[in-house]
Formats: sequence, structure tokens, C-alpha cells
Amino acid sequence: MKEGEIFSEAVQPNFILLLDEPENYMYPEMCRTFIHNLNELLKQRFFGSEFQVILSTHSPFMLSDVLANQIIKMDYDDRGMCVIANAEKPSFAANIHSIMADCFFLKYTIGEQARLCLTEKLGLFKDM
Repeated sequence: MKEGEIFSEAVQPNFILLLDEPENYMYPEMCRTFIHNLNELLKQRFFGSEFQVILSTHSPFMLSDVLANQIIKMDYDDRGMCVIANAEKPSFAANIHSIMADCFFLKYTIGEQARLCLTEKLGLFKDM
């Protein structure tokens, strides 16, 4: 649906494509270009058709090619109940680290071993 459009008046898609983590087994460059390549393929194969793609992913590369209002985040609350939220920050063309922190609930965007090592070294430096 387009913004401001009433559901009953909206053009219904001819088909809906569901993709569950298509990035599995893809190398980073392939993930980076996946949305563009999929879009081009669908436009060529189904020219003039209305379609909707629903994609689940853990790849920040996939999210950097879609608008924040097209992203639904799922998490669990303290009781183990599913919580659904929208992306809080822009994702389209955003920095991969920003996307990972916002959309994948990360406290840090570097490896834990590296973070602990850097924290320890910084502590030593501060003590000097």
C-alpha cells in the first residue's frame, strides 16, 4: 500500500514472495547486492505485476537497502513474550555498524574478545 491509501482501495499484489534468511551461505558482497539483484529479476520476469516481498534476515547488508519504515524488529521481553517494534533509526544507505546496533540489539559492534582487550588497555592507560 502507498502512504495514505485505504486498504480496500489498494492494488493487491499478484503474488507475495516469502524469503527466510536468504543470506545464509552468501559471502558479504553477494549479500550487499542481493536486494538490488532480486528487484531487477522480479521487474524483468514479472513486468507489470504487483508483488510484495517479505524477507527475514540477520544481515545488515539487506537492511541497508530498505527504508526504516519497511523494517519490523522482533525481540523478547523479560517474560519471554515476543515484542515487535519498528526500526528507530534510518537504515537506507546507513553505516553497517549503525544498522547492526539498532536493528540487531547489539551493545557493541566489535568482537567481545577485542572489546575486552581494548577496555583493559584503556584502563591501564588511564591508570598511568
